[in-house]
Amino acid sequence: MKNILLIGKENTSTQELGSVLGEFFEVTTDFGDAGLIDGLLRISIPDLVIINLDGVHLECRDICRLLAESFSKIPVILIGNQAICLSYSSFLHQEQFSQLNISVIDNTVVRACCRIMKISYAETLNAKKSGFESNSKQTILLVDDSALQNRISKNILDSKYNVKVTMSANQALEVIAQGKPDLIVLDYDMPDFDGYHFLRVLREEPATADIPVIFLTGIVDKEHVSKVIPLKPDGYLLKPVSAEKLLARVKSLLEG
Repeated sequence: MKNILLIGKENTSTQELGSVLGEFFEVTTDFGDAGLIDGLLRISIPDLVIINLDGVHLECRDICRLLAESFSKIPVILIGNQAICLSYSSFLHQEQFSQLNISVIDNTVVRACCRIMKISYAETLNAKKSGFESNSKQTILLVDDSALQNRISKNILDSKYNVKVTMSANQALEVIAQGKPDLIVLDYDMPDFDGYHFLRVLREEPATADIPVIFLTGIVDKEHVSKVIPLKPDGYLLKPVSAEKLLARVKSLLEG
């Protein structure tokens, strides 16, 4: 299944785009800044980047510049009306960038994605109808501010599971709002709020309380470990962890 990174403000149009695209592709939605997106792209390269300029068109130039300078092989679709896209003409003159103006979000955007990624639109529709690939793998969400650790964990888990990567707890909550993962692998020490507070938020919300959560962290002192025990994490692994140990713990939770 093709992977799409959708960038945009957390508004109705971005949510609708994510919903439509999610029926056909593996979609990661990001509302962060260029720095966070740079980290994500260095962990996992998507097949396509879509930037919804609705509400954020003046804030996306740094992201476009980053894509043009450091990730020039990734095709990019800018979604916005003619007036908004005019301010991005310097990027749209480059082969990497395309413009799509959609007033009603429907399969028009799916068709455009297929054309740019050079895949069959008809086969993509058939895959959706048959359910092929859509539910073939369980989803694991990695939450760690270390790009290196995310890359290591993703490489370990990628062949067997559908792995999504986030670099902060706030970003992880945004991803969860788009679709509940089957399991979360969580760091303890993170900059916005730590793994303890993130897990507490999950456990207090009925919709997320039952998501299995494995801590993968370098925090080993008794005070921090004891603090999370009442929240009932489903594992507490120490970095660096072997591929065999991580896979075995994940498999025991997802496959019994």
